[in-house]
Amino acid sequence: MPKLVKFLALPVLAIGAGILLYHFLLHPGTEQPATEPPVSAKPHPRSATADAPVPAKEHLVAEFHKLLELEGPIDLDAWSNLLDQFIQRDPNAIADMVQKLPGTSPNREFLMHRVAQKWAAADPQGAITWAKSIYTLNERDQMVGSVCYEIAQRDPLVALQTVESCDPPIHTVGIYQGLVSQLAEQDFAQALEWSRSHLDQAARNQLLQSLAFTQAQTDPEGAAILVADTITASTTQGEAALSVILQWAKTDPSAARTWAKSFPDENLRQRALQEISSAENSPPPSSDEDTLSGN
Repeated sequence: MPKLVKFLALPVLAIGAGILLYHFLLHPGTEQPATEPPVSAKPHPRSATADAPVPAKEHLVAEFHKLLELEGPIDLDAWSNLLDQFIQRDPNAIADMVQKLPGTSPNREFLMHRVAQKWAAADPQGAITWAKSIYTLNERDQMVGSVCYEIAQRDPLVALQTVESCDPPIHTVGIYQGLVSQLAEQDFAQALEWSRSHLDQAARNQLLQSLAFTQAQTDPEGAAILVADTITASTTQGEAALSVILQWAKTDPSAARTWAKSFPDENLRQRALQEISSAENSPPPSSDEDTLSGN
């Protein structure tokens, strides 16, 4: 059991222990200056439908307006097929048509994300070029996030570099958290290294908090060391510590209790110990077999 002597003094916290790893997005792009990292993620392989003849643009435009006029729930399959065809025929045209829909349109946000997602899957560079060109910064950030979320399916490090290259910079930490989480699934050490060396201190603390939550599910002792050694902000550190405690108490409540007792802040210490006791006293979930047998 490591001696976690670096744990900071922590204020009173009234928090929930879950960490929201923000999921966003679906994606489009903008041309990048030579100084920016290239979007090198390869497009997805072409599907069988991609080899079918693509209708003329005039036909696609007519179908677009026809679908907009439909009442009731959004026809996801119809929109998906139409967008696939438009991305093959003229992605800039469909992106422009969707972007020009009024903000009151119930379809606009959904379609913006779907265009971004499908464009990024077919042509990451073209998609990021479009996304970065969006005038409204909030919408630009969302679309860049969507594009990069798709890029991250193949190369999360390239996705992070692409987000970081935006000018003006993207300050939505949730976008970085989602991408760092994807990188951690492939290479936790690389995700940790990136998080410790990028963005400002407040954002780094949030990224490290997310990584601690991820690591706690398989290595709670390692996550405890990460929290104690790398997170500097006391409030963020306290939230991260509780998230680790919740996971650790499920597998080794004795070790979790030993660590919790080392917390210098009384309120945090008591909160952690209560969480451990609750975990110990909670009955294990019944298996399907027990449920069926009536035991």
